Amino acid sequence: MSEPMQKIEDIARLKANTFNSATNTKHYDNEVRFTFHNHDHILRAFRNGRAKDLSEAPKAKGKPILILGSGPTLDAAWPLIQKWKGDIMVSSSQATTAVYYGKEPDYIVSLDPDTPPSEFRADTWKGRKSAMIIHPGVMPDTFDFWKGPLYMFRKLQPQTPFYAGAQRVGYSTLGNIEKGRYNPEKAKALITTEIPMLACVLAAQICVAKLMGYGQMFLVGADLSFPGNKDRFIRWDYIDGEWKSTDAGTPDYAHLEDLYHSPAVAIGGINTTVMMAFYAHQIITSWRITEADIVNTSNLGLMRSFRYCPLEKVVSRQGRDIKSYSLKKRILVSEEYCARQNIYFVRVGKQGIMPHEFQDPITEIPKMLTKLKHALTANGRGDDLDIAKNMKRFNRLFKMVAKHAAQKPILLKKTVPEEAPIYPCNKAGSCETITEQEKK
Repeated sequence: MSEPMQKIEDIARLKANTFNSATNTKHYDNEVRFTFHNHDHILRAFRNGRAKDLSEAPKAKGKPILILGSGPTLDAAWPLIQKWKGDIMVSSSQATTAVYYGKEPDYIVSLDPDTPPSEFRADTWKGRKSAMIIHPGVMPDTFDFWKGPLYMFRKLQPQTPFYAGAQRVGYSTLGNIEKGRYNPEKAKALITTEIPMLACVLAAQICVAKLMGYGQMFLVGADLSFPGNKDRFIRWDYIDGEWKSTDAGTPDYAHLEDLYHSPAVAIGGINTTVMMAFYAHQIITSWRITEADIVNTSNLGLMRSFRYCPLEKVVSRQGRDIKSYSLKKRILVSEEYCARQNIYFVRVGKQGIMPHEFQDPITEIPKMLTKLKHALTANGRGDDLDIAKNMKRFNRLFKMVAKHAAQKPILLKKTVPEEAPIYPCNKAGSCETITEQEKK
C-alpha cells in the first residue's frame, strides 16, 4: 500500500453524521426488536439476582485496570498479561482468547447488537469469574447462552429517543396498584446507567471503567492500524473439543475496504482505514468526556495522544507509580485533538460538557452559544453557561488548530520513546516533544 502521507484530522473530519447514520441504519431495527425479545429473560435475571444495573457493580476504588483492544500488538502482550494481578476488561472479541491464555477477564463488554454466542466459544464459562456488561438490545441468542453475572446499561444516544424513552420505561417495575390501577410514579427503573455511544467498543470500555471507579487505565492492543502488516490479533476459540486459532495474516487492502467499509489510507506512514481514524477520534472524545487517566502500552498505531509506557514496566510495577498526564493536560490535549476534527466541548455548569461537531466552528459556535443561553435562561439555568469563558477557550483552540493546519504531515516513527511527544503537536501547536514542565 503506497498512499500519500496525510494528517489524521484530514481523514475523518465531519464524518460523524455519515458513520453514525450508517451504524444506526444497520443496527437500530434489530436493537428495538431484540429489546422486546429479551424482556422476559432479563427481568427474570433481575428477579433472581443474576442481573443488576451497572451502577451496582463492585467499585474499583481507584485500582488500575488493563483494557484490551483487538490490534495485532495484543499477540505479543499475552505473556505479560498473564503476569498481571489486577482486573482486565475485554470486549466480546478477546474474551475466549483471554481464557485460552489462562487469564479469564473480569468484565466482558458486549456492545454490538449482532454479537452471537459463537463469540464466546471457550472450553467452559461455568465457575469463571467473568461478568458480562451488556445492554438490552444485544442478540437474544447471547442472553440465552450466557449464564454468568450480567451488569446492564442503556445507550446514551440523545438523537435516538427510544433508549431514554421506551427502553427505559419497558425495563422497570410495575409499581403499586392504587385505586385499581398501577401508579406509574411508584414504578422503579431497573436499568438506570447510561453509557455514551461513541462508535467503537474501546470508547465504551473507557466510559464503563471510569463509571466503575477504576484509576489508571492501561490500553493493550489499541492500535487502530496494521502494525506488522496484520489487521487483528490472533484469536483462539474452543471448537470440537480443542483450541483453534485464527490468524489475521497479511491483510488484503482491497478486501479491507470492504471489511471495514472505508478506504485504506496511510497516516504518517502508518497503514489504517478511514473508519479506524474515526474510531481514534471517538476514543479521544471519550477521554475528554470521562477525563480518565489513560496510558497506552502500544507505540505502533494511531493512538499517540495518550502517555506511553511499555507493558513490561506496567506489569512489573502492577500499575503502580506509572507516569501519566495531569487532569489539566488531559483536558488540553483531548480538546485540542478534537478541535482539529471540528469537535468542540461546551462547558455548562460546574462539570457538564456538551460535545458538538461544527462545519464552520468560528461562525457557528457564537450563534449556538447564544441560542443555548436563551434556552437555559428560559429554564431558570442561565447562569450555568458562561459564554465569555467558553469563547476564551475556543479562541485559544482556534489559534492552535490554525497553526497546526499550516504544518505539513509528519512521518510517524514506527515506535516512539517512553517520553513520547504528543502527536502531532504540543501545547504551543508545534510538533516538538512535550517538556516535563508542560506535562504538569
